[in-house]
Amino acid sequence: IIEKADTFNEIAKVSYKTPLVEEEEIVEEEELPVVEEPTVEEKETIVEEITTFENEFVSYEEEVFTEEASLNELCINFFDFATSKGINVELSSIRSLFSALAASKITFVNIKNKDLLGQFLSILNEYFGNTGEITSASDEWDSPFNLYWKVEDGKYVTSDFINAVNYASTEERKNAIAILNNVNVENLKTYFLDFLKFALTPSEKHVLKINDDLRINLSRNINYILVPTSSSYVEYITRDLAHACVCINVVISSATKEVETPEIKNLSYQDFQDLVNQAKDELYLNEKIWKKIDELEESIGAVERFRIGNKNTLQIERYTSVLLECGGDDSEAFSNIFVGKIVPILKNTATYKKDGGEKTIIGLVEKIFNEEDLGRIKKALNKRIG
Repeated sequence: IIEKADTFNEIAKVSYKTPLVEEEEIVEEEELPVVEEPTVEEKETIVEEITTFENEFVSYEEEVFTEEASLNELCINFFDFATSKGINVELSSIRSLFSALAASKITFVNIKNKDLLGQFLSILNEYFGNTGEITSASDEWDSPFNLYWKVEDGKYVTSDFINAVNYASTEERKNAIAILNNVNVENLKTYFLDFLKFALTPSEKHVLKINDDLRINLSRNINYILVPTSSSYVEYITRDLAHACVCINVVISSATKEVETPEIKNLSYQDFQDLVNQAKDELYLNEKIWKKIDELEESIGAVERFRIGNKNTLQIERYTSVLLECGGDDSEAFSNIFVGKIVPILKNTATYKKDGGEKTIIGLVEKIFNEEDLGRIKKALNKRIG
């Protein structure tokens, strides 16, 4: 071919994805989705001709930690902080937020008031000491490169999301978060897979390769907050992601009164974990509820291979104990964790995925939890696409 060619720019374009390292499946029998490659024409319209990289992370100011605060005081402190910045956040939503941060490494935060979403996320980012802008995902993202880098002044620099991740790894006392907005769950694994693996096995070593010069050792002192684009995002949560995350709804509105900005109660990661463990030792979800959860597990397990599992049970315990410590009651704790943790798991069962399967699962839940208020739970179990 070369001998016959006179002049040419290229013979062919080859694109490939780096193969995953062979290892045990993230969750038993979970197959990672096949990523559909965009056409060459599509790639040429979205890839910028930039070859310069700024191979360094953004630095953060030195942390000043609060010596002492209770979980309930943290909730009130964030409420006052958000109010002073112009956003009213319902206290029940704040309880759920801190409970989710205590329970898992990935939290989906669904907010219906999109007009105030950007302002709220900036307040949350500031409260946890992050600098820079909120990173927003795109439906066109198809590799970790899209998450790790952004274009600034004609060159690639590390994204604000990845700078927050790096800072957490260098300051392990920090109780950190990294926020990703505009998340489409359908293409999440194409760029977020390493973080998903970390969330499922945070006790193992996970090294993030940003490029040949930059590495990050993922640390346990950070939570990843994902803000979905669609309110029906739970329909697309895969089995392994359901095991890794907690889903919450946050209700916000414009603040109607001006208040002075309080000093942020910046507890260290270890101090926060100590409070969580203390709550878990002292406050429990009603034993009757636990028995009914076991009964639900056994009923589904009788017709298919199904277990909620020890890790999910630990997440449920941590979430409910913290919510109770923050002033919630048993009914709120049960409803929130069932909708935010158990429903995504149930939606990945073979029973649920059958035609009319949601009616079968709802019938089971109604039979077993007949003494509870199931309005929110039944609504969440209905199939909603859109």
